[in-house]
Amino acid sequence: MSPTPVFAAAAEGTEVQAIPANEVRLDPVISVGTHRSDATSLTSSSPVDVITSEQLQRAPGTGLSGILQNLLPSFHFPQAMQQADAVYSVGGGSLRGLPPGETLVLVNGKRRHTSPILNIGSVYDRGSTSVDLNAIPVSAIDHVEVLRDGASAQYGSDAIAGVINVVLKERDSGGGVSTRIGQYTKGDGLRKSYGGWKGFALPGDGFLTLSVDGLDKQRTQSAASDERHFYNADGSEIPFDRHWATGDSAADRYSFAANADMGLSDALRTYATATYSYNRVRANTPFVTPLNANNRRDVYPSGYVPEVTLKTEDISATTGLKYDAGNWGRFDFSVNHGENRSRYYRPVTLNPTYVDASDTTKNYSGQFRFYQNNATLDYVNDLELAGLAHPFTVNTGIAWRNERFEELAGDDKSWQTGDYRNANGSTPNPGSGYRPSDEGVYKRNVLGIYGGVEHQLTDKLNLGVTGRVERYSDFGSTSTGKFSARYDFTPRVALRGTISSGYRAPSLSQMGYQRTDGQILAGTDYYSLIHMFPADSAAARALGATDLKPEKSTSYSLGLVLRPTDTSSITIDAYKIALRDRVVLTENLTGSRVRDILSQAGYDTIIGASYFTNGMDTETKGIDIVGKQQLDLHTLGRLDLSAAFNAGRTKVTDVANIPQLAGTDNIPIGRRIISLAEDAAPNNKLRLEARHSYGPWHTTLAATRYGTYSLKAPEGQESYDKSYSPQWVTDLDVAFDVSKNLTLSVGGNNLFNTHPDKSTGASRSTSGNLVKYAHIVPDGAEGTFYYVNLDYQF
Repeated sequence: MSPTPVFAAAAEGTEVQAIPANEVRLDPVISVGTHRSDATSLTSSSPVDVITSEQLQRAPGTGLSGILQNLLPSFHFPQAMQQADAVYSVGGGSLRGLPPGETLVLVNGKRRHTSPILNIGSVYDRGSTSVDLNAIPVSAIDHVEVLRDGASAQYGSDAIAGVINVVLKERDSGGGVSTRIGQYTKGDGLRKSYGGWKGFALPGDGFLTLSVDGLDKQRTQSAASDERHFYNADGSEIPFDRHWATGDSAADRYSFAANADMGLSDALRTYATATYSYNRVRANTPFVTPLNANNRRDVYPSGYVPEVTLKTEDISATTGLKYDAGNWGRFDFSVNHGENRSRYYRPVTLNPTYVDASDTTKNYSGQFRFYQNNATLDYVNDLELAGLAHPFTVNTGIAWRNERFEELAGDDKSWQTGDYRNANGSTPNPGSGYRPSDEGVYKRNVLGIYGGVEHQLTDKLNLGVTGRVERYSDFGSTSTGKFSARYDFTPRVALRGTISSGYRAPSLSQMGYQRTDGQILAGTDYYSLIHMFPADSAAARALGATDLKPEKSTSYSLGLVLRPTDTSSITIDAYKIALRDRVVLTENLTGSRVRDILSQAGYDTIIGASYFTNGMDTETKGIDIVGKQQLDLHTLGRLDLSAAFNAGRTKVTDVANIPQLAGTDNIPIGRRIISLAEDAAPNNKLRLEARHSYGPWHTTLAATRYGTYSLKAPEGQESYDKSYSPQWVTDLDVAFDVSKNLTLSVGGNNLFNTHPDKSTGASRSTSGNLVKYAHIVPDGAEGTFYYVNLDYQF
């Protein structure tokens, strides 16, 4: 049996407690959003979801981000087709309709580092950075806590929409292995995954739990359009090849985790956590026709499908000491290091500007690195004061953080312009690799001091207040605060609410990332090179960019907690998040004036540009409703029912006044950028689930409904606008305990083979766009997926 630590404190005041394995509790103890050791999801002042290891194992989805997308209506991770870039492999997701960068991720209560990769595609989180949740092996997870509330004062920058705390297994014995294999009914997308964990006893009532996960995922073409026609120079039609399709990418991923705790004395314990992940994603980009100006028919006489490969290594290590001083309180000192290295390759491509273009069919395009170091000292104490029936829970601490972002160039032939010219004398576009001029290093140090008090003032009223002051080396000082209250009218009816302020500095990737990207512009049949510039670069300044500022927010939450019976609960939480100076990526700015500015800056082959700016203020309003019912059916087993609903809407309340560049028709923050913030995520999401256990049989049936969503095109391209209808996705998992240790399960995701609406004809009008569905579709683009799963516990 796993030990119970004397004090399982986390960085910046979070206490971590394990939930018994394979137990779905109606009101589990929580460790996020509070410093009380007895707080539960139904007694807290903020809404918290708890997902157990059993739920993670049974749920559909690939990786932790895909699983949370299926289980939590407030969490959004779209099933973006990977045709544009392997960047979609970064497993980030959003809470309450805000981009992933507004959600803080913790592992065992310690801040997790982000990925250096920016999502710059046409999806709801355009320009956002995120933590790669898929780098954490699911087999290592005991449970996940999701705080749906602003928490910058409690945890620091990024916690504007909420906090995801991943709690790892704490096992000193036993183990388990599992494997799953599945495929889409259309015959593609074969997936093989496996996972395992093993617990070992350490001295001082300690433990060491080791875990490993692996995934082999093949690409899909089933979501591709077969309505395309391509022609040779003599006018004859090129037979359509479905392998041109640019559906979901192929991936190989391996991840490891170690979690340990050991007693050094009755009062002193040491702990350590480490994770490592290697991920290789292979994504097709749009088909290049034989006659495309950027194709070389002497190399690819029938055209070709470029491939982008992204290889990522993600590393994290944490160690610390916990000291229980009895009546003097509990101390936790920890240090951790995290880094992510992401390298781009283009194994199938060419640089058509070189005479011998065949030499460039394989190249290294460049890489990005992000490093983060943290050191925290946290103190918590339950003060017993004379005359008070309940203790004051006080906490205070100091946290230091160092961050570093690096961009490194690729091989020369991945971006240089050679001597080859087309027959008409024009120069084809060179490769879009990262150039030496793109290289850069951005650094930041953050020092924070924080503290708070939580007190059960009466048997019915609980109050809490938290404050934080931080000093950023690049943005100066800031302060945030949070006030929470809860009033229990009866043991079965309570009202809870919070008011908080938030702060988020632009990520270092948003400040320093730059790249050249080949895009097929509307109305054309060829690639054009678009460059994304840092806001502090000379070219961006000439195009209207100014220094980036931090984002600031004010959040309000008001909730009702109902316990109709001992085996049922209903929570209703309304929220409002006002976000000011939101950092967004502009539209692609094009035109002769833009090309002149870029040429003067030394970018002769670039025809367009974009940059980050504090482009808008937004207001997000919504409501979360969660209901649970546990039924003892006696001779017919046990039935657990749940329903969860989220409805939310983000409205752009103000757009930055960026002067329109003279001599151009560009609008930097136009209707498409606004639409991505307001309309690209479903306006509501409903999940219904029933889990029945009867002897050795365990059946889970779930249905998810995604509400409407839409996407507008830039000004002048209104024919590309598209609204999408609601969609139901149904999942079924049937498990049988073959023995005490072995469980066999079979299941189907999207059982009734529903699909989102197809993209408009206009959006598939160019030769490069071979997909039926938009990047923003939440689920179901590839149809039904069936699988078989084996799980063995020892």
